[in-house]
Amino acid sequence: MYKKFFYPIFIVAILFFHSCGSDDDPVTITIDNPNVTIDFDENPSRDQVITIINASTNKGFLTYQVASETPSSGATAINIRTGELTVADVSEFDFEKYATPVLTITVRVSNGDVSETATVTINLQDLADEVTMGNETVTMDENPSNGQAVVTMSATVDTGSPRFSITSQSPARTFSIDANSGEITIADFTILDFETNPTLTIEVRASNGPGSDDATVTVTLNNLLETLSTQNETVSLDENPAADMEIVTVTGTTDLGSASFSLQSESVSGAFAINTTTGVLTVADASKFDYETNPTLTANISVTNSPLEETAVVTVNLNDLLELSWTEATSNVAFGGVYGHEIVNLNGTLYSIGGIRGTTRINEVWSSTDGTTWTQVNTGNNIFSPRNGFQAVVFNNKIWVIGGFIDGGRSNQIWSSADGATWTETNTTSIFTPRSDHAAVVFNNKIWVVGGSDGVPKNEVWSSTDGATWTQETTSGNIFSGRLGHTLTVFNGTMTLIGGADLDNQQLLRQRNDIWTSTDGINWTEVSVTGNLFLERWIHGAIVHNNLLWVIGGDDDTGNRFNDVWTTADGGATWTQQTSNPIFAPRDQMALFVLNNKLWVSGGSNNNGILTDIWVTN
Repeated sequence: MYKKFFYPIFIVAILFFHSCGSDDDPVTITIDNPNVTIDFDENPSRDQVITIINASTNKGFLTYQVASETPSSGATAINIRTGELTVADVSEFDFEKYATPVLTITVRVSNGDVSETATVTINLQDLADEVTMGNETVTMDENPSNGQAVVTMSATVDTGSPRFSITSQSPARTFSIDANSGEITIADFTILDFETNPTLTIEVRASNGPGSDDATVTVTLNNLLETLSTQNETVSLDENPAADMEIVTVTGTTDLGSASFSLQSESVSGAFAINTTTGVLTVADASKFDYETNPTLTANISVTNSPLEETAVVTVNLNDLLELSWTEATSNVAFGGVYGHEIVNLNGTLYSIGGIRGTTRINEVWSSTDGTTWTQVNTGNNIFSPRNGFQAVVFNNKIWVIGGFIDGGRSNQIWSSADGATWTETNTTSIFTPRSDHAAVVFNNKIWVVGGSDGVPKNEVWSSTDGATWTQETTSGNIFSGRLGHTLTVFNGTMTLIGGADLDNQQLLRQRNDIWTSTDGINWTEVSVTGNLFLERWIHGAIVHNNLLWVIGGDDDTGNRFNDVWTTADGGATWTQQTSNPIFAPRDQMALFVLNNKLWVSGGSNNNGILTDIWVTN
């Protein structure tokens, strides 16, 4: 029985003791290649495998770790179980970073307390595809020449030489580049114009094998002085301007900076002055701007923006103004002091007719050929009765006396004379009511009688082709109010009615200064006046002379007389007061006439009495 169990127990005991003896064997680690040298391209990717450390041990298992790295740490990492060595920091794998582009990695292989080391030498390989190029900013003058250099691009490469190309440019086809040197030059100089393209851009690529880098070149142009222009000026200017009055602004157009101005020459020395900065040409000496002396003046203006210079010619054409002056032709006319009289010109002889002398109406006729010397005409007894407030016109080579105030009241009698001496009363039909202070003119081969008063102010319009048969015109549309003491003239083919007195809402006389015109006596238009205008007045004078319509003197609603003189050249829309010294005394109910291309004023009355003078213009 004991023999049966002895052998198995013995065998187990032997195995046990044998096993205990193997655990006491030393641990050994074997590294297949403890010194590894690797050629490794620079610029790898992170976690890229460098190598695997192959090692074995006689028992247990192995672990791996990076023990040291030179020239810096952190470049690699190793799998603790497999020994796979990988890239940890890609920046450490830059060939250009080191004087000696070699990394040395010491790897420790461990089994418990036992370890061995392996050395991995990594020789970094310089790759030829790394290219670096910077942006460029260039400032240059506009309008260069073709082929002119702009900038030379510089690119850094690891090995070899880069090649340059333009990938895009704005505007297109402006620049070219040398592929080898990187020099950018002008391909089309016409595009480099500041006014059109003040800033241009070029996209440049530098290539070296598969590697490349892009850069932007910004070209900013300097604006150069290219043009300077001016223009001649022609100006119409009234003579006798004020000193320092602006005449015209001379232009100087330039594409850079500003122009300056100076007087080169003048046709009349000292006439002009010019602002050197603004180019405003002004009157320097007003006395030189006299139509009678210098109807046209010129100034040559130098317009400069160095080095460019142009000349502008300014021509000033003076307008001949009415330079009115009055002279007393006589202070005591032969027919004495009268007012409310009429003076007409029949075939070159003047006739003064009727009016009031003192307090007496007269029917005297006086004649003159020079306006100063007057002789009473012998009219005999067959003549119109003494009167004032009447009208006298020349029609069909006769003098016609129409209506007015007579000693018995108002009249509508019409008398005519071919010589001022022999008078005939006209037998009339269909004539207006007796009236005074009306107005009459000859227009379109008719005598026209407008307005006046028969006790009530009228706005009637009457006409006659023969002085005998009269027709009341049927007026249409707006028309002036009924009035008396107004004037009626023919100016520029139009009958023009001015001022007078009408009745206000309280039926009291009020003076007016409105102006009405008509080309047919039927349709009347009130003139719209701009600018200055004479005050309201009646029993004034109006006459056409020297292509102007004149309004002279008169009376306002307070009995204040005037001696102002006003003219219009446009039918009454704009008026100019003509001042002069000396001038006649204020007056109303005077007679106006034209003789020898001069304007004359005769008699009238004012607060000092009845006037005996006659005044004449230059």
